[in-house]
Amino acid sequence: MNYIKLILPCFAFLVMFTGCKKDEDPIVSTGSLDGIFVLNEGSFGSSNGSISFVTRDGDSKHEDLFYAVNKRPLGDVVQSMTSYNGRGFIVVNNSQKIEIVNLTSFKSMGVISGFSSPRFFLPLSFSKAYVTDWFANRVAIVDLNANKITGSISVGQGPEQIVLAQGRAIVCNIGGFGSDSTVSVINPVTDLVEATIAVGINPNSMAVDKNGAVWVLCGGDVGADWTGGTADDIGGSLFKIDPITLAVTQSFQFGQMNHPLKMTIDAAGENIFFLFGQSAYGGKIRKFNIADNNLPTSDWAAKSYYGLGVDPTSGNVYGAQANDFTNKGWIFRYNIGGTLVDSSKVGIGPSGFLFN
Repeated sequence: MNYIKLILPCFAFLVMFTGCKKDEDPIVSTGSLDGIFVLNEGSFGSSNGSISFVTRDGDSKHEDLFYAVNKRPLGDVVQSMTSYNGRGFIVVNNSQKIEIVNLTSFKSMGVISGFSSPRFFLPLSFSKAYVTDWFANRVAIVDLNANKITGSISVGQGPEQIVLAQGRAIVCNIGGFGSDSTVSVINPVTDLVEATIAVGINPNSMAVDKNGAVWVLCGGDVGADWTGGTADDIGGSLFKIDPITLAVTQSFQFGQMNHPLKMTIDAAGENIFFLFGQSAYGGKIRKFNIADNNLPTSDWAAKSYYGLGVDPTSGNVYGAQANDFTNKGWIFRYNIGGTLVDSSKVGIGPSGFLFN
């Protein structure tokens, strides 16, 4: 819901009978899903993860689209979502599954199970995909015709985000509950690891720029106390990799107590956005152009967020605030100039976006 509209007066009798918000049901009945899917993790162990939907103008929304359409909960910890071939692949981490939905109606089209802790989904063809499986330290090979796992590829500890660049699948190994400092390079034809590239401590996210280079953001280490901002911290880093030669062509080091995460890139492939803070659970938005020779020293947006996304259609930047993972969270929309436009209440623990 557009927060600006909340300042309009709502008389007591209207609030009692209709509330001061738009009816959410038309989104479900019309099947018009051109907008933003918000991934809400939910409360760990509670199976209340959800997908919220917000139109690009912010005027209409649905806080739990999957339940509204399919009449059942989505599951425990919604991790990521990828669109491919008219379908949405929703990775539900603690439920150890991927829910497949029709992106027009949001009706369930099947479930892929057999994972230990799935994180990210990468489609390779109409019949094949890779899924990073955190606890198993593997990339699962999935048959999209049968919706089942057909094999696996051993990689580093805690495989996280995965991207396709120059015909290679590149995986950042975030370290699981320990530590790792590598990315794995997989040949999707042979399903073999071709190379392991050393980067900074605990790589957490990646982006492919307009020139085809792969940028790897590493969060560093918050130390044994897991709090961040303390003397045992090791700062994060940013690496640029040539996906053809597999050489590291640039690297940048953040300060000791700085732990960047959740990097994403704009549609032009030129401007990188990431969250910057002292903890491993979010921070303020910073912006880095791929031609820059130095890391940014100021925040692009002042609020702290748990999730981040850039709309490739409008260029708008979205931040997600998860609050306490018990009550519903909020998303905030910024225009390309960094001005806050509006906000919307969504589900519990919003952490990511898919722009449709």
